[in-house]
Amino acid sequence: MNNNKYTKKIVFIGGHLTPAIAVLKEIQKRGYRKIYWIGIKKNQAGNRNLSAEYLIVTKEKIKFFNLDTGKLIRKWSFSNFIYGLKQIIKIPLGLINSLVIIMFIRPNLIVSFGGYLSLFPVFWGKILGCKILVHEQTLVPGLANRIAALFANKILTSWRDTSFRFNFKKVINTGNPIRTSIFTVKTESLTKSFNPNKKNILVFCGNQGSHFVNKCIFEIIEELLKEFNVIHQTGSSSVTMDFQKAMEIKNSLPSHLSMSYTVRDYIEEEIGEALNKSDLVICRAGANTVTEILALGKPSILIPIPWTSGQEQLKNAKLVESVGLGILLEQDSLTPEILLQKIYFAIENIKNNRALNTKPLDEVKNKAKEIIDLSAHTKIADIIENVLK
Repeated sequence: MNNNKYTKKIVFIGGHLTPAIAVLKEIQKRGYRKIYWIGIKKNQAGNRNLSAEYLIVTKEKIKFFNLDTGKLIRKWSFSNFIYGLKQIIKIPLGLINSLVIIMFIRPNLIVSFGGYLSLFPVFWGKILGCKILVHEQTLVPGLANRIAALFANKILTSWRDTSFRFNFKKVINTGNPIRTSIFTVKTESLTKSFNPNKKNILVFCGNQGSHFVNKCIFEIIEELLKEFNVIHQTGSSSVTMDFQKAMEIKNSLPSHLSMSYTVRDYIEEEIGEALNKSDLVICRAGANTVTEILALGKPSILIPIPWTSGQEQLKNAKLVESVGLGILLEQDSLTPEILLQKIYFAIENIKNNRALNTKPLDEVKNKAKEIIDLSAHTKIADIIENVLK
């Protein structure tokens, strides 16, 4: 092993958690040991529970630095005015905190996976002579990555259509790293009580869950369970208390329905079981979710977050829909009744081996898988090693 690897310090900033973890694990395999993480310990104001990011990173025995900073609010309204002011006040604090963290670590390389949290550490890293890699997961880069890219040695993109938005000389198209755990079923804990004669539905809205989607599911869950098995990842927010609400519903159901309803606040070790044993996925349309859906060829109902930068999630959802694996439902006009109707439509197609554009399902799955580069994490690890040289 190259002993130089023991001395190189690498900082990850995981605005997008799962691809960052995939690359981090690959770097660990190659012998790098001085790896650090900058992130958020609690991902929602007033939330008493630790973030999935913090739990996963510390489980990997990586030193975690919590960065408390503010972000710019794009769309102001009466309801978010106080919140927006608090965010502005926290921005100078974040600038100072970032400097303290970077000065303490003195990294050789910062690898940023986007998000507002990355901007100040990347800025100070550049000032202090660090190498910078920025990975852009989305079809439409956010403001933080567009600014961070100005300081980057290399800009890595998941989609070729994103490349033209950056300095072309710096851009390398790598694809979006995928966690390998989604391809293997290692557990049976989610589905062991399910009725084998029912189709399985997974409600899966990222690490934090979605309060809006959860509320829709709660309205129709009893109706769904008459026909389907449901795995429901709610998120762990102590503000919305959606996990507790889901458990209350489950415990109040007749036993034959309760057995068809599995509730989790967060799914990690069981993710291979959750995705592979599900016939239909109900989800948001973040870049990582879309990448995993395409890689596995999973029919899905996508409900994009409407306030993402440049309507990023809407465009992600349209990509999946164009392949034939997605039904796009916009949040502003969505009701529980519409969601239920679309679930029945999707399952009917799946039962008849049809994709959601009515083409043969196997044909569409194969087409979807061709879009995804399964070697993205190794490509990025190669670039990290080259930059460190």
